Amino acid sequence: MRKLSIKNGTKYAEKLALFHALSKTPIKTGSPIQSFLNECKNKLISTKGEYYFLPKDVKFMVVTKLEKIPHTDTSYKLMLTEAFFSISYKRLQAQKDSTKRKDSIRTTPYIYYVTLTSKKPLQIHDLLLIRIKKDSKKYQEIPKNDYRKVMQLELHYKHGLNMIINKNLYHANNQHTSHIKQDSKKHKTTESNAATRHICMITERKKRIVAQALDTRMILPVKATQKALKALPKFTLIAVNENNEITEVLGNLTQGSLDREIALYINDYTPKDFSQKALNEAENMAKSFMNTESIPLPKNHIKKQLDNTCRYDLTHLPFCTIDPVNAKDHDDAIYYDSKHSILYVAIADVSSYVSLDSTLDKEARDRAFSLYFPNKVFPMLPPQLSSQACSLKQDEKRLALVWALKLHKRNVKVLHSQIFKAVICSHASLNYKQVSHFLESRLDSKSCKNMESSETKFDSKPKHSAHTKQSIESKPINNQAIEESLLAFSKIAVLLYKKRMQNGIDLALRDFSLQVDDDEKLDSITIDSKDISHTIVEEAMLLANQASAMYLHSIKHGIYRNHAEPNKRDFYKLLNILADMNIRPKSIESKRNKKHNSMLTTLQALQKEAIKQNKRHIADFCIVRHFAKANYMSNSIGHFGLGFPFYTHFTSPIRRYSDLLVHRLITAHLHNNTKALQYIMREAKTILAHINKREVQFDSIESYYKRLKMLRYAQDLLPFSDEALVFMVRKNVAYGFPLHKVGYCSVEIDCKDCVINTHEVIQIQIIDVDFNTLSLKAEPITQKNNT
Repeated sequence: MRKLSIKNGTKYAEKLALFHALSKTPIKTGSPIQSFLNECKNKLISTKGEYYFLPKDVKFMVVTKLEKIPHTDTSYKLMLTEAFFSISYKRLQAQKDSTKRKDSIRTTPYIYYVTLTSKKPLQIHDLLLIRIKKDSKKYQEIPKNDYRKVMQLELHYKHGLNMIINKNLYHANNQHTSHIKQDSKKHKTTESNAATRHICMITERKKRIVAQALDTRMILPVKATQKALKALPKFTLIAVNENNEITEVLGNLTQGSLDREIALYINDYTPKDFSQKALNEAENMAKSFMNTESIPLPKNHIKKQLDNTCRYDLTHLPFCTIDPVNAKDHDDAIYYDSKHSILYVAIADVSSYVSLDSTLDKEARDRAFSLYFPNKVFPMLPPQLSSQACSLKQDEKRLALVWALKLHKRNVKVLHSQIFKAVICSHASLNYKQVSHFLESRLDSKSCKNMESSETKFDSKPKHSAHTKQSIESKPINNQAIEESLLAFSKIAVLLYKKRMQNGIDLALRDFSLQVDDDEKLDSITIDSKDISHTIVEEAMLLANQASAMYLHSIKHGIYRNHAEPNKRDFYKLLNILADMNIRPKSIESKRNKKHNSMLTTLQALQKEAIKQNKRHIADFCIVRHFAKANYMSNSIGHFGLGFPFYTHFTSPIRRYSDLLVHRLITAHLHNNTKALQYIMREAKTILAHINKREVQFDSIESYYKRLKMLRYAQDLLPFSDEALVFMVRKNVAYGFPLHKVGYCSVEIDCKDCVINTHEVIQIQIIDVDFNTLSLKAEPITQKNNT
């Protein structure tokens, strides 16, 4: 027997719940949380008014049900009645049988759901073990001596620790749970959205009509007869409340009008409207900077020490914005002074409009990013700022943070860099097509070809006219100063790209752009290709981001965008996959032990070999799936993909909260505000953890939405042929990804009458769309021998 001790690595929220649940100390009314935690450390379990010890073999526990018992008129006790225990599997086998086989001994702990009913100190053999079925929420009792039937409990991510704690602390006194929740919110990275309803799909399972939850894929026991369920068409979407009652028939999964709501629900995110207080703050701040004073920028300023408290007037410089056609918020504008070889990158000064820890700031922090759909945007900031006061609109004065970067004309090295606050005016609002059309008409075809990424072109012309590519008329720029600026910087951008590729890697990935109408019906799908205009904007933004990261590193207060190199296991797995497709870089095999033969060099050699075999898009698809996920951190480990030792995000503060934090750090240092720097960094780790989780969540929402739309697009094309990369073969079914005509989907290939190997690229005929599994059904046509 031993007392319960909380390990140092346990999360704060978990500690909080355990201390409250397991303490024998009465909770006094109005007692501060921190003082109570100090009293509760290393106490014993309280169940049914009795105190018990944890058995030696119990590794840890998580509270699932609490009850309140009055202690005095002014205090009470929290009693633990149900919990998740982790028990050593080795100990269970030892208690069951003294003669054990070697293969029955495992060190991995098993998790059990336990109901505490004993009136004596807990022992292993006293625990009532309960098995949880995957297809229902019913429990099945297991005899305590039949350990063979005990299975590991699988906790779904939506029923994680934070949700369990918040849900079950409800059993405690409401006066005290409010303090508990307020204290724990400070230390939690995200708040779990308690779903008020389930969205289910009507489908068939074992000749019965059932309601399957879209998020967990579990069958819910809805309170409806089979006759009533059969009256609903297959794939009908229904809303089910907590009592398993059908509250609403939403529509049909095959119609597409609910795709956005489904994508949000599946990923547990409910967009919220801005509070009236936040809207008022945004309105007031937008008006307060309408007549901001500015002073002229000195000549030869790049080598001078500027007054950081002043805002400089750059409205005379011909800045321009370059964005997609339908862009509503314009974060960045560029101008290249070819005479002095100075690149000016102006970014909207959002930090001047959003005060730290204001209501507006807290709501923007909770969102962390703007969430984009083809016909709907959930902005991080209210429209008064995101699309009005902060957006760098044409012919309107705007506040900006400006990087002035003096570049060497031949080797494009940054000779001097300078950041300052300014007032700018965009002289032209351009789109990528306009800029590309202008440059292609002025430059020779060879120069244009060098500026374009070696990206594989895909034939995406669909069968139906409803999905044809949109043709965008390119309007002339009609501004000589801007034309000269873009023409001069386009040549610099080529050199910047080539220099960057010496230490980085460029991936030619398909980016599908969807256009839908107000009823969520698909109008068109285009594959965005990288051209000259994209290269210009990308290289300018990368210079500004890298300069910002170096600046933060120099002041020793930073927020960085890190990308770790792939771990060795994933890297060698990638090499084996590409080798199965006959992509082997022979040029580096003889230099295996040399220092310069790094992971990056190997990937670059693989790409060159893939280009020779016309398999670039396949190789890059495999490479990106084995890359680590980039994230935000308060310390820099470098960016592997770009090849930068220091990198951050600075150029999109309207739609990314991390960029807003970077702006605040730089501005605080410019104003010599040490307290602000320290205050921002004090909460940085918690905020960045929240941003990282929100980024994964929003990426999943957008990809799930596009997946649904792609399935509908494929349904209109049926039947059609494509190539598929097989990643797994089980029984008579091969699973893979289509490579050309559709994206974001997986395909199941029937291989009863043929042999298909893993990592093989084969020709397939897509014959059906399965909305139950959200995948495509296909048959093989011919197999390509890639070995």
